Amino acid sequence: MKRLLIGFPFSVSKKISLLLVIMMLATMFVGAGTASAAGTITALSTPTLIAEPAAAQAAGTIKVVVPAGSIAAGDCVIFKLAPGFEFFNAFGTVPVAAHTAGNNEVVIPATTGTLTTDVNGLIAADITLTVLDANDEIQLTAKANQSITHDFVFYVYLNAIEVESGTTDDLIITFDAPGNSGFLVGSVMIGNVIDVIELPSHENEPISKSWTITFNKEIDSTSITGGSVYVNNDTQITVQLDPNNSKRILVNPPADGWNSNSTYYLFITNGVRTKDGQNLKNVFYMRFTTQ
Repeated sequence: MKRLLIGFPFSVSKKISLLLVIMMLATMFVGAGTASAAGTITALSTPTLIAEPAAAQAAGTIKVVVPAGSIAAGDCVIFKLAPGFEFFNAFGTVPVAAHTAGNNEVVIPATTGTLTTDVNGLIAADITLTVLDANDEIQLTAKANQSITHDFVFYVYLNAIEVESGTTDDLIITFDAPGNSGFLVGSVMIGNVIDVIELPSHENEPISKSWTITFNKEIDSTSITGGSVYVNNDTQITVQLDPNNSKRILVNPPADGWNSNSTYYLFITNGVRTKDGQNLKNVFYMRFTTQ
């Protein structure tokens, strides 16, 4: 196991006027309460990214909700990465019903809630994906009319993104569509580019390799999450505070081990917090390869 050190009263007429105003405001608030009917483009997370083109980094997932009856067959939308970012792995050319870890893809679930009646307004077979630019631009086109009773929900997973050297701006995804399209337009941030400190790299490690990260203060166990200590490319690892030493974090490989002959980047972010409430001042990362 390797170790890394690191708030008048009114006349009658005024009362009537005030009542009318209140009624008007109430009507306005009822309308505002249905804001979801306008649809949403939401980032489900905004992970930290670094300007390291050799690393496949997982950006946030985007959830798009299009109100029922909005989309007609032939409508389309294009989403594009901001300058300084590219797809590290090729973007999937066919929408799928369930996400596969590590993939760049569009996921269209058959249902949008816990009930079987919560059917999606369109399904994966109703959407065509076109790669406009293999580096950063994808088009979605509807092949069928959307249900008039159900919203259309889809997700954009970007689990393998390249951040070009010198990039300092955050990762923004922009959705654009023709004026007559029923798809939503807008932009959303799905990655926060930060400065990092690189730790010494390690080569040809066994696929069973575990890592120990040692700090100079005791660590708050509640701060040890998949967002504060993680490996690139959506790799599923186990991270925990050492039960015998609260100054150490243990990072264990996936159940089947690391992939052979592969390169990984282990990130220790400023989400890590000491027992006295201090967060790390910097973000660190370590590159390692496997046998």
